[in-house]
Formats: sequence, C-alpha cells, structure tokens
Amino acid sequence: MITISKSFEGHLNLNSKVFFSGKFGEGKSHFLNEFFKEKEGQFNVFKVLPVHHSISHNEDIFQYIKAEILFELLKRKVVFDQETFSRLQTAQQFFLNQTPMVFVPFITALSKTGKSIYDVIEPFKKLYDEYEIFHKKIQIDDNKEVYVFLESIVSKSGSIFENDFYTEIIRDQLEKLKSNDSESNNLKQNVLIIEDLDRIDPDHIFRILNVFAAHLDGYFLGNGKDERLNKFGFDKIILVGDINNIREIYKHRYGARVDFNGYINKYFDKKPFEFDSKKHQLDLIGKILHEKGNLTSKSAIELILKDFVYDNLISIRELLKLKDVKSDEVVDFKFEKHFHFYTIKFLLQWIDSYTLFDKITATMNTSLNKLNRFELPNYKHYTMQGFPLLVQQLNDYNLKEKFKLVINDKEFSFNVKNGYDRVYDIDLIEEAGEEITFTKQDFYEVLLQSLEKIKGIAEKS
Repeated sequence: MITISKSFEGHLNLNSKVFFSGKFGEGKSHFLNEFFKEKEGQFNVFKVLPVHHSISHNEDIFQYIKAEILFELLKRKVVFDQETFSRLQTAQQFFLNQTPMVFVPFITALSKTGKSIYDVIEPFKKLYDEYEIFHKKIQIDDNKEVYVFLESIVSKSGSIFENDFYTEIIRDQLEKLKSNDSESNNLKQNVLIIEDLDRIDPDHIFRILNVFAAHLDGYFLGNGKDERLNKFGFDKIILVGDINNIREIYKHRYGARVDFNGYINKYFDKKPFEFDSKKHQLDLIGKILHEKGNLTSKSAIELILKDFVYDNLISIRELLKLKDVKSDEVVDFKFEKHFHFYTIKFLLQWIDSYTLFDKITATMNTSLNKLNRFELPNYKHYTMQGFPLLVQQLNDYNLKEKFKLVINDKEFSFNVKNGYDRVYDIDLIEEAGEEITFTKQDFYEVLLQSLEKIKGIAEKS
C-alpha cells in the first residue's frame, strides 16, 4: 500500500505550484511538518501565515511577507554580502560626486580674504548642474528609457512588479542556500508554504489569494532581461487550505455560474493534491506502534485504533499522544498471561477509561464498512484472545477444563492452554461441519467486559 507520504512526494516532484487541499483540522500542517522534517536534506522550507495580514492593505501584505522570509533567513544564520572600500576608492567617488564644489576651498585659499569667492563659484555650480541635466536629457536611447520606466515601477513599494533591494537580497540568499548543504552534493530546493488559508475571513480570502497570484507569478526584471517566474525564485510554492470550502465561498460571493476552476487553476500546475486524512492517520498508527517495539498485543491495539479512524472517532492530536505511552513490560502477575490485559493497559495510558468506553461503544455500534478499508480485520482471533480474561478463577491448574461464555446471546465452548508466547491460547470447540464466526460487535463486547473487569488494576500497573 502506497503511503500518503509517497503519494505527496510523487506529486511534489512533478509540480512547482501545489495546492495542498484538505478539511480544516485534519492534520495538514502536521503532515507537512513531518514530511519536510524527513526530507530536510532535500528542501529548505519557508512558511508564511497570511491570516496575520488579512486586514492589511494590499500594498502592505507583501512587505509583511518579505519580513517573514527575512526573519526565516536570519534564523538560518545566512551570511549577507559585506563590502569594505579603501580610502582611495571612497575618495575617488566623493570627488566625482562633489565636482565642482570640491575645488572651492582651493580657490578660496588664493584670495586674501576668502569672503567673495563663494559668490563667484555658486553661479558657476548652478550653471554646471543645469548643463548636466541638459546633456543627459538630449541623449536619445529608447531602450534605456524603457528600462528607466520599468525600474521606476519595480522600485515602487507595493507594486505588483516590485523588485526592490530587499527582494533582491531574499532572492540572492535563497540561491545561496541551495548550495550550502555540506552533507550532499545535490542542490537543495527552496519551498514556500502558504498556510492556514482555512482561517482567513471569507471577506478577505480572495483578496489575499489575488495578492499572492500577482506577486508570485509575473514578469520581473533580472539580469537585464524580463523573466517569467515567482518573485523570489522559490522552486516550489505550496498553498494549504480546503479547496472545496473555498469553492463554496466563491459561489456564495460571485454566484454559482461564475467559473471557479478558471480562477483557482492559476494556483497549481496540474491538479490539487487531495490530502487523505484517514490514510495519514493509518500511516501514523503504524509508524508509532513500530517505534514501540515488541508490544504483546500490538496487532490488537492496531486493529482498535484503525477502527477508531475508520469510524471518525479519533483526531491527529489524540494519535500523537500515543508517542507518550510506555511499554507493557510491568504487569500484575495475576493477569500476566491474559492477552487483552496488555491491550487495555496500553489504551488506558493513552486515554482515560470513560473516553475509552465511549469510543469502544461508538465503534461497536457502527457497522463494518468493507468498501473503504484497505484490509479486513480478523475479529475472530482477537475476540477469542479475550475469553480467558472473562473466565472466573482461571489459573494454570484448571486449564484442562472446558469453559463456556455467552457473548451477545451466543454461547461459545473452548479450552485454554499455555501458548508459545507468554499469554494463554484458546481452542474453540466446534461441532462437526460447524464454522463459528465472530463479528465486530462480538469483539468489542468482549473488550468492554474486559475493560470493566480490570480497568482499576490496569490503570495502576
């Protein structure tokens, strides 16, 4: 099964402009943080939060964006260009800029009093300045005039063609960052992530998007020629939000007949990347449990957590708390051979017994949707693994007995034996030709009864 991380990596490789779409609160930011943390040898990531600037004037928004990027560059301790000039070099420039006034002191020295020499020089200087203006004005260079005009536009703060000193610094520093990776010979790519579009007030979201479109996709002067590129030269630009929600806002504001696709298409190259939150949660469960090592009932815990995901009973924030759960090595000796003691002990380190009871009850009352699952769970095995915990007075001295339990009005007969692992194993007694099946409801009924029986002990151990 291809993970959500692999799917996004493939999408990112094929696109320079990406719209990362998913519902609010489903873990988009967490996924991107984890993805680029694992790929830090390949990407330099910069984040912008436009929700901070939503009430600002259009001309100011991009100044704030530049400030955010410069803050990020400073945190990375980049080395900005510094030049030191000799006194000879600065003297030459000073004299060139001050001609002809630089000669006034020398001429004054030739006068006995020095009182009237400035009166002579000042008209001369004025005449010289007027001549310089006339000389430059009379020259004809249409190409130069065009570039002078364009330079006046790109140097104007807030202009969509703005390409001022700070913009050039950002672009230069980003270019340097690509080759500053000492651990690899490969150039790192610079990525700009524009987050939290979901949180922008509907009255401002399209204005903000239009500002980004104007500044990040246009003609800009560079190296003496016009270039079509995003203003700062980022290799990848990722907008994060819920495209379906934005579509509804667009229809409400401009009407259902106005073409939304024509508007939104400029924010991505081919198609939006649809973030599958369930797939991300399932990947996260597998990763966290793998890091836990050899848990006795890991497979059952994984089944339960996946059911919570499929039944929309768990959030990314809750899943991340699983990282704090300890191993199950220390248990009450009375229950050390009971498989689901370890299951419940683990889950009660994660959430309290009341919350766990509610989640189990909710998923038990939800029918198994086979169409949306990547694999069907083996409820039979894990239901039977819970039987020994529900048998009264079970111990190693009476394992030869035949036991009976009633679960959901169905009676089951079985034998208990010591398994190859440290937990009991179960042999189900079936009549000839009979095949006993177990449902999702049977499994969670056994789990609920087990929870009621040992929750106090499990919470303390």
